[in-house]
Amino acid sequence: MKAVAFCGSARKNGNTALLLKTVLEPLTAMGVDTEMVELAGTDISGCKACMGCFKEKNQRCVFDNDVVNECIEKMVAADVILLGSPNLLCRYFIRNEGFGRSFGYGWQG
Repeated sequence: MKAVAFCGSARKNGNTALLLKTVLEPLTAMGVDTEMVELAGTDISGCKACMGCFKEKNQRCVFDNDVVNECIEKMVAADVILLGSPNLLCRYFIRNEGFGRSFGYGWQG
């Protein structure tokens, strides 16, 4: 069995990575082949909706200028896929009182 975790935090070895490692540890102890991919510092272009992947049907992006195809290969090979993303929304609300109030929270920043 193979498990791969993708850390979407902009900070390498930050809290998101720590949480993913915590989830992977018991899997590793059970004999599962685990891997963590930190995306911090990598270039990832957004989808251009060219439909090239749909036309080719080869599980690859036609634009091969970032790590997306490498990540797709890891996902296809994995039995378990974990996605980790930091939660920065509260920090945004607290610093931007107007935005928070527009949602009815009324926080003082």
